[in-house]
Amino acid sequence: MKVPVSDGPFAGIRDAEGFKRACDIAQVMGFDGKWCIHPSQVETANRAFSPPEGQVAWAQAVLAEYERALAEGKGAIVVNGKMIDAASLRVARNLDAFFAYCRSNASCLYARSGDPAAKLRALLQHLDTTPMAVGSRLLTRALALYGVGVTLYNQSFWKYLDQGLTATDQGNGTILMALSDAYLGRQADGSYDNEVEANWAVNCLDRPVPTEVTAYDALGPSYTSASSVFGPFFQYGNLQCAFWPVKATGKVGPITAEGAPPILLVGGTNDPATPYAWAQSVHRQLAGSVLLTRRGNGHVSYDKSACIQAAEDAYMISLTLPAPGTVCS
Repeated sequence: MKVPVSDGPFAGIRDAEGFKRACDIAQVMGFDGKWCIHPSQVETANRAFSPPEGQVAWAQAVLAEYERALAEGKGAIVVNGKMIDAASLRVARNLDAFFAYCRSNASCLYARSGDPAAKLRALLQHLDTTPMAVGSRLLTRALALYGVGVTLYNQSFWKYLDQGLTATDQGNGTILMALSDAYLGRQADGSYDNEVEANWAVNCLDRPVPTEVTAYDALGPSYTSASSVFGPFFQYGNLQCAFWPVKATGKVGPITAEGAPPILLVGGTNDPATPYAWAQSVHRQLAGSVLLTRRGNGHVSYDKSACIQAAEDAYMISLTLPAPGTVCS
């Protein structure tokens, strides 16, 4: 559950312009509202913190379309001609799960000095204009988001996210930078391995993508609606494939495996990288397959559930399938 966070009072009750500026600054920093100590301030505060009517309608359309698409097993949705990747919504839901955990657990240090969601948004806004020095390097918004994102792959990493974000409160970005480096494959000498490039080399062959930058510009509202934190981060992601030197050869189409033994498919309901909807879609296309479901956060399932481990081991060793509809936690 989201806990609303309000900015403190503005004492100049006769300074209407000053109060409006204070509201605008608080809204940009991620606060949900502002204390009013005089009736004359109420209308200005309501205008500053109420979403535009069109934005509310857009968000409602996105959620309705996403839930419908999820039920149909689609991995992406289109609203008013604009695509929203299911993965960006899943990453946002994993981040929301971390925020909820942090708010409700006294052991989470980051929430002791304010709402964690509002604090992270404020941190990212600050990094846009003032990157944080980490030795001879600078922690930018992008690097911070890589550091945050890698911890969402496994719930056991949330403690490192808590430590990293808490350290930024003291102006120390070392942990977030180290997490980002781990994701990007940065070596001690400043070089990088080629895992990121190899991933793009594989993914860019899967399907063609638009080459016009304007096509990605148009995704801004839909991606931001899906996730104010990660939406802009993912918005231009496929542009790398548009200019990849090897052109795409794959195309989306039916998946078949005629003559194969029964196939076990495993999907996590809140996987931030490979949406559960993809597993559901493949399951419907592969005759005789069984879909094993894990309820929970994080990417992949074998290392997160003893139930999943037992079922996968049985299949890999003896081709024994779990009962259809089996759900693990």
